[in-house]
Amino acid sequence: RWMEEVTIIQEEMHRTVAYCRWSAVWWKEQANMWFGLSLGLQEGLCAYTVHQALRQEGQAVHLENQWSMVGPH
Repeated sequence: RWMEEVTIIQEEMHRTVAYCRWSAVWWKEQANMWFGLSLGLQEGLCAYTVHQALRQEGQAVHLENQWSMVGPH
């Protein structure tokens, strides 16, 4: 039973990192979606989306580093 739990946790870890990477791409895609707004608002929203993308990518890297020692045994 404990091996099943280990397998489940490893899959959850993999999916968490994959979600962070997907989210980073999604935020990057949002950076150029702000047409028809004032220039200042466009710049602010673009900066926010870039910031969020970097946070998500950073989270993925952080989790990979934290979990690098955990693997199939």
